[in-house]
Amino acid sequence: MSKIAADADGLILTGSITFHYFAGFTGGRKTFLPGIASKESIVANHKLTVSGEKGRGGTSMTGILDGNPVHEDMIEAVRFAKPAFLVNTITNAEGRIARFFCGNVETAHRDGSKKVMEVFSTKLKRKADMVVASCGGFPKDMNFIQAHKALHHAFQSVKEGGTLVLVAECSEGIGSEAFLPYFQLANSGQIRESLMQEYTLNGHTALATLDKAERCSIVLLSELDSDVVALMRMESAKSPEEVIEKATASLPEKSLVYVMPEAALTFVSNES
Repeated sequence: MSKIAADADGLILTGSITFHYFAGFTGGRKTFLPGIASKESIVANHKLTVSGEKGRGGTSMTGILDGNPVHEDMIEAVRFAKPAFLVNTITNAEGRIARFFCGNVETAHRDGSKKVMEVFSTKLKRKADMVVASCGGFPKDMNFIQAHKALHHAFQSVKEGGTLVLVAECSEGIGSEAFLPYFQLANSGQIRESLMQEYTLNGHTALATLDKAERCSIVLLSELDSDVVALMRMESAKSPEEVIEKATASLPEKSLVYVMPEAALTFVSNES
């Protein structure tokens, strides 16, 4: 933990609340862990994403707090902190502040998370044959690791074996030199085994990426080199015309297609 924070009489935790693909939501307790926590604490917390039980409510996933082991571990950590006051915001698609949530770290963050779910999520009756998704522009697609947030949300809308088109410029490349080496492994199962031995956040994002690529066809319209995209088990496209050619080749004659222009902000779930 940061010595400055440890020596302080109290803490004011600031940040913004949006969806997070394994902590449920950003903001709140995340300012404390991982924000000012030790490397050992961060690794132990994030490793719960690959060691926890699977299944809704019993694992780490988007939009879920109750039963999420990563979130619950963060809450346990922040309870050890000095008296803390939360100041969190919700922003709109243009990045402007739309709402403040202030007060107790746990209750104010939960209230803010409920509002994010209310405003930025939707339910679908069925998954699509094809989803065309955009990150929503820079900086959401500045690199592939950032673009994965949109990929993750869009993936929730496409059926098993379907096609997912992601528009992500990735003008700054992948985002980390430690990311691509994981794709030298044969499959997502081997990446998971590797992370159980030595967890890294880049490795977890690689695991999440490859898991999606194994379950649907992904066409990536970006500035990334085609060989890099192929290594990630995706098809590269350099123009809208090429996207159409590659994405529609195996579509059924009557296909259900969804378009997500702000996929980095929008969470989709199936109606139960």
